[in-house]
Amino acid sequence: MPYIAPAPLVVCVASFLPGAPGATPASAQYPQAIEIARTPDGRPVLVHRYGPAATAGTPAVLVVAGADGRFRSAVEIARALGARFAEAAREDAADTASRRIPEGTAVYILAVLNPDHTAWRTAPGTPGVDWGRAPGVDDADRDGRTGEDGGADLDGDGFITQMRVRDPDPRYGLDTGWVIDPDDARRMRRADPARGETGTHALLIESTDQDGDGRFAEDGIAGAAGGGIDLDLNFPALWPEFIDGAGPAPLSRPETRGLAEWLLTRPEIVALVVLGRHDSIVNVPVPGRFDATGRVPLGIEEGDRALYERVSRRFRDLTGRTSSEAPDDAGSLARWSYAHLGLPTFAVRTAPQPTAAADGRTEAPGPGPATGDPPAPAADSGPPRTGGPPARRGRGGAAPAGAARTAPAAEGDDAAWLRMSDERGGAGFIPWRAFQHPRLGAVEIGGFTPGFRYALSADEQASLTDHLEQTIIDLLRDLPRLVFDVRAVTREASGLWRIHVRLENAGRMATATAMLEKTRRLPPLVASIGVPPDRIVAGTPLIRWSTLAPGESVTGTWLIRAEDGASIDITLRSVVSGDQTRTIRLEESRP
Repeated sequence: MPYIAPAPLVVCVASFLPGAPGATPASAQYPQAIEIARTPDGRPVLVHRYGPAATAGTPAVLVVAGADGRFRSAVEIARALGARFAEAAREDAADTASRRIPEGTAVYILAVLNPDHTAWRTAPGTPGVDWGRAPGVDDADRDGRTGEDGGADLDGDGFITQMRVRDPDPRYGLDTGWVIDPDDARRMRRADPARGETGTHALLIESTDQDGDGRFAEDGIAGAAGGGIDLDLNFPALWPEFIDGAGPAPLSRPETRGLAEWLLTRPEIVALVVLGRHDSIVNVPVPGRFDATGRVPLGIEEGDRALYERVSRRFRDLTGRTSSEAPDDAGSLARWSYAHLGLPTFAVRTAPQPTAAADGRTEAPGPGPATGDPPAPAADSGPPRTGGPPARRGRGGAAPAGAARTAPAAEGDDAAWLRMSDERGGAGFIPWRAFQHPRLGAVEIGGFTPGFRYALSADEQASLTDHLEQTIIDLLRDLPRLVFDVRAVTREASGLWRIHVRLENAGRMATATAMLEKTRRLPPLVASIGVPPDRIVAGTPLIRWSTLAPGESVTGTWLIRAEDGASIDITLRSVVSGDQTRTIRLEESRP
């Protein structure tokens, strides 16, 4: 994918941003707001910039949150990071030197990629529900109507949870393979034939059959399908075409398209941190695995392993995390930014992590709540699916060396989540209560409290914010740092000069990832000398280097014809770090 020259952007200092001083004059250090897209409902998608004045050649890290509306802690953490970076930039800030953005670098923060969902969720009368897509309608059941049969708060408790139905009417064709766990009546699990069990219940999303087709919550917002687009399934890399919520085409939403187009014009962004449902920072992706074409990586390139392992090791040391749930990242921002843009991308799952059973195993959950249709493929998106499909492991995901045997519980491991709810005074579960359903008759409504499995506690959120702040600063300190010098100027004869230049990467990160070298998205590093080509006796007008490893240095030489005493400009061009020019004077050598 070729480099696209930056398009003009309207940049304004936004006094309403977190940490921005209300009446303070515009300052290069305070957050700047850049609008990269407008949602279908007309809301701006804003990137906030923290650091020096926006100029070419300021390497930066981009933080993105809010693609999946269920992970609200991700948004709060991103906003808190912005407030901290803005405060640390103030001249009168005390005790913030260690938190300041390193000189010559910048941070971009996109705290809410999905503002239409935020507006929908916070509108008066909207019930609480574990549903995080960008609102929209689709005819999932192909009946000529759109969005007519989504989830519904039938019992009026302010939440859309679940219904369990004992021996439902056979005409609805519901999956009755569920039983109430005799050890904990709150928990539904799949019947186990090995124990001689036979299913007694169906498990559904709280809803009613509004279109009278005998199915429930099969088409609409907060239902099992047909309600909106999951922005973290809408990016091109490994786009899951046939999964509900992926959209009619990659980048079909203005939010995802706007972010993709903006990133293509910002070569100075050299790393991403994505907050939400995925993980590639605790679970280092497996290197060297590719899709059927052999071109799209399912993990990472072997040449990028050392970088990912170093960042992972630091993060695990900071947080104490040794493992994390890692859902399939097909179609996600994190997968696309690495596989297509070649950017090192570190996804951080911002959700609670209850431990699994004492023996280190999680029970294999069964299919999701019945709608009368075959179970949809799991995409870790949509309403709560008690005992639903196991979250698919990230492509190429693997626990790092030394990880504990007991992993965090997957979303479907209800026993672990119930234990966590009990530890928190029962706040995570709404008890089952009898309800007379207009079509199904006697049912019970209850289940996990919406948000419980996605929202960090205040202490967890503050702690993760601290650790992410340090992780981002460490990344900025590790960024490639190019040192370009003219090492020698030698007079070979009257009007004939030999010039030696040297380029070194003094950072801890390569100037290009192995994936970026493969995509060839950005031009190489180029050194040029300011004389006409016909005056170059030996050497090429442009000296090119593809990438420099950390600490690596390279040299280049020209033999030119020029007048003694002339001034010559030698320029290093980098779309990431900006141009560097050195002016030399051709002076006669002395013994």
